[in-house]
Amino acid sequence: MLCVIVGIIIDNKEKSLLYFFLSASAIVILLLLAGIYYQCRARKKERRLMGTKQTICRHSSSPLNRECGSLLGSQNTSPCKEYNPH
Repeated sequence: MLCVIVGIIIDNKEKSLLYFFLSASAIVILLLLAGIYYQCRARKKERRLMGTKQTICRHSSSPLNRECGSLLGSQNTSPCKEYNPH
């Protein structure tokens, strides 16, 4: 069985190389697409978390607003500043 497959590959070198490179490039493309998908999901999750942090800062009462920075992991305990994307 293995001898037959090796014989076919040797007889059709051009087709064998073509199929090998096509499959290798398809694997590379799938890996790149998986990486792009992963990065997009991570960025979307990060933006969602940023929105939650903004909501906490905006809706905090005045005495608690000083603690907002420490609640969010900041070393600075000054009042939070609203996020302005522009």
